Amino acid sequence: MLDLIGPRAARILLAGFAALLLSAGAGRCDTVVAFWSHGWGLGPNGMMYFPHAFVVITHSAKPGDPPQQEAWGYTAADPNDITVFARSSKGMVDQPNPDYRKKATLHFEVTASDEQYAALHKVIDTWGGPGAQLYNLKSHNCVGFVADLAAALGLQIPTTIGEDPSKFLEGVRRLNPGRLLEASAAAAPASP
Repeated sequence: MLDLIGPRAARILLAGFAALLLSAGAGRCDTVVAFWSHGWGLGPNGMMYFPHAFVVITHSAKPGDPPQQEAWGYTAADPNDITVFARSSKGMVDQPNPDYRKKATLHFEVTASDEQYAALHKVIDTWGGPGAQLYNLKSHNCVGFVADLAAALGLQIPTTIGEDPSKFLEGVRRLNPGRLLEASAAAAPASP
């Protein structure tokens, strides 16, 4: 066929085809989202840790860049405010520190497209932005936050979200066979 179109046109056609093949995956960044829970515990300063759910997102800003990690959770803004057991209070999106994350349980990981990565950040911005709904231990908590993140990834979530991070995340895992990556053996992700 190349004989029919001439040598110059053949070179242009081949160069274009080669560029197309080389750029086919060039616009895509690899992203993995890991869903974690943390049980009851005491911190080094004697502060009690309540059960918590959070995600660790490993993402490359540009194809070929080394991956960076971001950790996101949602909690009451004032950890010393014991009235959160009885009423709604200000909440905040936080970044769980590496020492805290070392004691957490990885439930599953899932890959995300660039569009899904953007959708995750839209959820994070909504929960942590101005005018965000107040934190409520029963109805607007860390489990609801990771539920919204899971939904942004197209995962099925249990009909009841509840207050138990581990139970909820295991429910998500059971509802999404074939969609999730096997949980890696790593005990904790590197710090962001």
